[in-house]
Parts: sequence; structure tokens; C-alpha cells
Amino acid sequence: MKKIQITKKKAISWGIQLLIFIGIFYGVSKWQSRNLLPEKTSAPDFTLKSLSNKDFSLSDQKGKKIVLYFFSPWCTVCKLSSGNIVELRKDRSKDKVAIFAIGQSYRNVDEVKGFVKKHKLNVPVLLGNRSISSDYKISAFPTIYIIDEHGKVKDRVVGYTTEIGLKLRL
Repeated sequence: MKKIQITKKKAISWGIQLLIFIGIFYGVSKWQSRNLLPEKTSAPDFTLKSLSNKDFSLSDQKGKKIVLYFFSPWCTVCKLSSGNIVELRKDRSKDKVAIFAIGQSYRNVDEVKGFVKKHKLNVPVLLGNRSISSDYKISAFPTIYIIDEHGKVKDRVVGYTTEIGLKLRL
């Protein structure tokens, strides 16, 4: 059996490459979210119907951190990232963190229901509309907003983010 030996020079090289990768990833993420609502601004209030026909208002969640996960049933990246939302819900108390998945850009409600069932979303799923898309400046999916306990935008991201990335943003 051959022993693998990592030299100090090789370890430093890998570390530098990892830092460059993280820097590029961070830069691309910030660039993608450049047109979203700015951090520290008030999140626009809304009232949307859930798949179970219940009204949900953002203003009813004051005092909690809030995750808004804007998705579309046809979005491949949404399909890949929805599991991270499921895991986040399992990990965070409903008393402290409200998580909503907001369906956008769908042809009919059955498309949204199919996505929810297939990906086992365990959060309230709301039916979005053009108004909320405009208010939150949604132009790509998924788009995720993290809102603090005071109703201010804490962070936002467009595209895939890991479960760890979501937890760090909270």
C-alpha cells in the first residue's frame, strides 16, 4: 500500500486555490444579487394564499427571522436547492424562524402542487404573483431573502445555496 504524503508546499497551494474559489463564488453571488432589494431596507409586506387557501402575511411574522424562498416548478436549480429548505425547516424552530416557499412563474396551481409533493416541501407554500415579483425584484430562480426580526432585509441570494450557506445567513 502506497502512502500519500502531502508536502507543506502542496498544502499551501491547495489552500490558496480554495481561497480563490471561495472568493470567485462570493463575487459571483454578490453580482447575481446586485439588482435585488438592498440589505437593511424594509421588506415589502404582502398577503398571499397558500396551497391550502389560507392567507399568510409577512407582517404577521414580526419578531421572527424569515426566509422567503422564491421558486418556479420548472427551475432545475430550484429542484436541487429545495432539499436545503426542507433541512433548514427541520433544524430551526418555527417559533424563531418562519420559512415560506413562494411559487412563481407557473402555468397552473397543479404545477406548484406537483413540485411540492415531489420535493417534500415542509414549509407553507404560497402562490406568488406579478406584484410580489415586482416588489422583491425577482428576475431569476431560486431567489432567497433572509429578513431579520425587525422586518429588514438581512441577506439575499440568487441561485443555489447550500444548507450551510442558509444557516450562516440566518
